[in-house]
Parts: sequence; C-alpha cells; structure tokens
Amino acid sequence: MAQRDAQTFLAGIKKKYPQYANIDDATLLSTIQKKYPQYKDIALDTRPNFNNLLGSLRKAQFGPFPFIPSSAEETKDIGRAGLKGFSSLLGGLPEFASGDTLPEPETPFGRSLSSAFQTAPYFVGGVGAFKGLGALGKALESRRLTKTIGQVKDIQKSFFPFVKEESRKFGKSLRGGFKELIQKGKFKVPKEDAEAILGKIKFSQIKDQLPKKALDEVSRLYDKIDDLTPQDLRLLRARLRNTLSKPELSGKTFTERSRLIKEVDRDLGNYIKSKVPGMEEANKQYGAFAKVRETVEKRFRPGQGTQVGERTLRKVKELPSEDISNLRTFEKATGHKFLDRAFRQEALRNIKKGVSVALPWAGLTSGLGIGGYLGLKTALSGLND
Repeated sequence: MAQRDAQTFLAGIKKKYPQYANIDDATLLSTIQKKYPQYKDIALDTRPNFNNLLGSLRKAQFGPFPFIPSSAEETKDIGRAGLKGFSSLLGGLPEFASGDTLPEPETPFGRSLSSAFQTAPYFVGGVGAFKGLGALGKALESRRLTKTIGQVKDIQKSFFPFVKEESRKFGKSLRGGFKELIQKGKFKVPKEDAEAILGKIKFSQIKDQLPKKALDEVSRLYDKIDDLTPQDLRLLRARLRNTLSKPELSGKTFTERSRLIKEVDRDLGNYIKSKVPGMEEANKQYGAFAKVRETVEKRFRPGQGTQVGERTLRKVKELPSEDISNLRTFEKATGHKFLDRAFRQEALRNIKKGVSVALPWAGLTSGLGIGGYLGLKTALSGLND
C-alpha cells in the first residue's frame, strides 16, 4: 500500500477514535499491525516531506534574517543582496561606477540579508584573525617565557666566572706593577712619607697597648728610614696584620689598638698602590668592573631565583642608560648576548597590546584582509627571536 493510503488509513483511525490522535503514526501503525495482521502490508514512508521541511526552514532564523526565502521576490533578493555584499567586500565591481548603482533588494527579507552579507564576512574575518592571533600569542608567550627564564639562568651562571676572571685580572695587574716597581731598584720611599705613616705607631699615645712585635718592627724600619723601599713597607704591612687576633681582623672585636693598626695598614696599602706603575689605569678598570658587578647583582640577583631577572628583561627599555651600558660591558666580557633580544621582545609585546585592542574593530571595519595581515605579521615577528 502506498504512503498516501497509509496516511489516509491512519487519519481515518484517529478520526474515528480521537483518543489516538496524539499518538505518532509509526507507533499507532505498529500497534494495529500487531493486533490485526491483515494490515501488515501497510508501510509508512519515512523519507522527509519536502513541503514540511521547507515550511520548517521558513520559520527558522539565521541571525536577524530568515533562513530561506518564502516567495519568488525574496528569492530574487538573494542575488541582489549577494551582489551588493560581494561588491562591498571587493571595494566595488568594475562593471559599476559605485555600489549605489547596484540593484537594491526590494523585500524586508532581502534588505536584512543584504545587511548581513556586507557585515558578516568582516566580522567573521576579524574575529577569526583575533582568535587565531590570541591562540598563537599564548603559544609564543609561553615559548618566550621559557626562553627568558633560560636566559636569566645563563646570565646568573656566567656572573660568578665573570667576577672571578675580572678579579684575577686586577690582582695580576697589581702583582705585575709591583714587580716592575721592585725591579726598578732605584725607588726609595721619601723620608717624609715614611715618617707620616710610621710615626702613627712610634709616637702613638697608646703605645703601651700595642703588640711588642708591631713596635719592634716599626722601630727597626725607623733606624733605616732614609733607605726604605716599597718592599719594606709591604713586609711591615703583613707583620702588623699578624699582630691582630681573628676577631680584631674581622671587626667582631673592636679595640683602640686594632683601630690604629688597621689605619696604618690602610695607609701603607694606599701608599704602595699609588707608586705601582699602571695603578691608576688598573683602578679605573676595576671601578668600571665594580659598577658592572653591582648592576648585574641588582638586576639579575645571581643565586636568588629568576623573577627579578625576568622582570629586568621584560622592562629593559625602562632601565637607566648607565645600567644598559654596564650590561653591554657584561655581554662583551662574557660573550652572552641578551639585550638585543630583550629590546625586540618588548617591542613585540607592545605591538601585541595595540593589536589586541585594535583588532576587533579592525575586523569589523577592514575585514579578513587587514585582520589576517596583522595577525600573520605579528606571528612571524614573534617567531623571529
């Protein structure tokens, strides 16, 4: 039996027995066929009825406009709206002087569709590019963060060998200069210079508190005060320090005698250094090294985690010019390059911030072209690190 016969049969049953009206056709037919086998030749066609489907689609909405047209005029408006939207997307079609000369949709359905056609591509393009850029940005930021932490650790690791090497150079310069001073053999400590230093102990008001060894050594040198050499002063300095206890040397214990001996020790050291050839230049270099050491300690905190160093690299443009100069010196000394990348990454983050604000609006007004271009450009720049 054909589909119409099945529908007619079931319609008749529901009309005769109203209590079956709310039962769907398939369930009702199956129940009848189980009780009355003579109706087993009746079969329902389960294929969708096109007219019913069309009616359902006409009632559906896609955003602000109906999903499909419901009349011939609305069908024509699909072409009119599509042509106008396509022209807008391309900035005008060559066959027309401007978008105003294109045929306008004539039905509410067509006008709604035209508006949607002209805005949807840009919205979808902009949002798509924005979401793509956001996902890529997160991946790149994670990659940058991992690399930044690694760089900070490398800087911290190279700091201690740097300090050791620069200190070694300074010590070598001192030893070399003093060796040269001794080898000259003609340099004698002027009598007035020796008296100014040694007299602090020999004529001290606290002589009775001073170690006997210190007094004896000063007296010995005073006996040949006209013929003293820098080596004599160097030996005196070592022997004076040997008369102090460990607490006095470290400063844990303070006495008048320790104060005086340390003062003479300092005077001797400064005097000897002032006579060493090349000492002025060595001091200058050591002063520069001390500034670099201080900057790296302050900005990267070697041995104390990476957070301070990460912040330094993220905000590198905010560092004082003197700090930048000191870090450049550190780069040159260690061969570890990091500033240029930090400047580049900070610039890229600023671009990303600007794009993240502008892109949704750019997507609405300029479409997939500009949105995609900005996203791709930023992505490629981010990969160039």
